[in-house]
Formats: sequence, structure tokens, C-alpha cells
Amino acid sequence: ISTLLLMTTFSAAGLLVTKIAQPPKYISAATISPNYASEKNYDLIIKNTNAVPTDDTAMLVSHHLLVGKQIAATIARAATTQPITVVIISPDHFDVGTKSLMTTTAYWQTPYGKVNASPLTKKILTNFSSPAEDAPQKIRSEHGIYTLLPFIKYWLPNAQVVPIAISNFADQKTLFAFAKTLNELLPKNSLIIGSFDFSHLQNRVLAEWQTDYAEQVIKNMEPNAVPLVHVDSQTGLGFFLDILTERGLTQTNIIDKTNSGVILKRWDMTDVTSYIFATFTRGPKQNKKIFSAVIVPSTAPF
Repeated sequence: ISTLLLMTTFSAAGLLVTKIAQPPKYISAATISPNYASEKNYDLIIKNTNAVPTDDTAMLVSHHLLVGKQIAATIARAATTQPITVVIISPDHFDVGTKSLMTTTAYWQTPYGKVNASPLTKKILTNFSSPAEDAPQKIRSEHGIYTLLPFIKYWLPNAQVVPIAISNFADQKTLFAFAKTLNELLPKNSLIIGSFDFSHLQNRVLAEWQTDYAEQVIKNMEPNAVPLVHVDSQTGLGFFLDILTERGLTQTNIIDKTNSGVILKRWDMTDVTSYIFATFTRGPKQNKKIFSAVIVPSTAPF
């Protein structure tokens, strides 16, 4: 397991505080209560983030709190007190799901209060019982989801969530069909969040090259090129691009692009993780030739 998963470093207001990442504590089928050992650090990050609401209805963020400030600033762009459905698309990092995707109708307890599951989650489980699994005990430890929930609760206090963890072994045709139907089920007032990290276990030069390639694939909305992207879930990223395309959100605005080597000022790191922060709006997608990525197998599922 990579160091960045076990040791989560928070950066806010010039402070660096390292905490051991704690798995969520499972309470019941109706409640998921992550053990946010870093609650004070969420407070610090949020306190130093200015919410500047926009009309963004889709975004790409990381789930490593090393870049907590960027996660907070991106989610804060969607700040609203109005009821809203938030779909979180995450990898199934530990391959614990038995179907194409897992979700749950349970609610999540965060430092800022309870986040309810959207009624849409039940519809998904009813209409897609074959590819979808109701898995509260499994999804509780999915940091691609629970890391984001305190930020969502703080800036979108009346949000209801549809947490989706995509299997690395999911069939792309199944996911494509699911994206089309999910788009039809989603209310107009919805926010789509892709929770992904890029380029693992590489030096900084390779990581930056691979992340540049990932950026071009995302801007081109090109799912067929995703198999060469170094990301913690190629199936998940492909599904994320599919749902964006279905909703017509094909114009990409890159907010930030960085990596752990740059943030920690460790130029000799050989286990660099990269991060892309972006929002998506209606408009034309980029239509440029994608240059080849450096193909170096990434063995880290995180």
C-alpha cells in the first residue's frame, strides 16, 4: 500500500499535519459513520477556503487530503443551500465489490452532520440489480467517497448523495448503458463529482508526462483512450466521461494540475501521485490529436 494512503498529510494555512488515515466505522445498514480522526484539519482547510459559487454542475477532484485545499476550493464552487442530488463516482480501490458497481442507501455521518442517500440510489438498485450492489459494509471504507463528504455537507448542506464505486473489472458496455439511464433518472439540479487520482508509483518527470496525457484525454472526452491513462480506475474514469457526455457537459476547465512531489518539495520521489482538478460545462469538447503517453505499468490501485 502506498505511503500516501496510510499517511495523509494536510496542508492549510501554511501548516502541515500528518495523521494516520482511519477506516470508517460501520454502524448499521442504515448508517455509515467514518472515523474522521482528522476533523480539526477539515475545519482548518474549510476555514481557509473562500466559497465562490458558480454554475458548475460537474467536477473532477482528488480524494487525497494532501490536496485538501484544492478539493475544498473546487467543491465550494458548487456551494448552495438548495436541495441538490450529488453523484460521487469513485474507484473501488480495494476490489471488494462483486458487481460492476456498488452503492448504498445508508446515510453517512460527517463532522458537520448527516448526509442522506438520494432516493435515486434505491431506484438504481431496483432497476440495475444485475450490475449494481447494495454494499454498505464494503463501501464504508472507500476513501474515494468518504473523504469528500465533509466538504459536501459543509457547502451543500441539503445535498443527498448517490455514491458509486466502479469495479476495475466492470464491462464498459454495461457501464455505458448505465450512464445513459442514470442521466435520464437524474434531476436537473444535480452535481456530478468524479473522484480520481492519477499517475502512481512514478518519478516526477514520468508522472507529469502521464498527467499531461490524461488531461488531453479528458478534454477530448475520449473514453477509447482511457486504457492508456494512469489513473486509479480506468473503468471509473471512462464511466465519468460517459455520463458527462450524456449530459452535454463536454467543455473542460482545468483549475489545477499538480502532484505530491511538487507539494512536498521532494524532487527525488519515486511514488508520485498526480492530481487534476477541473469543472465541466456545456460547450464543445477539445478536438486535438492526443500524443502518446509514456506506458509504464502502474501497480498501485490507489
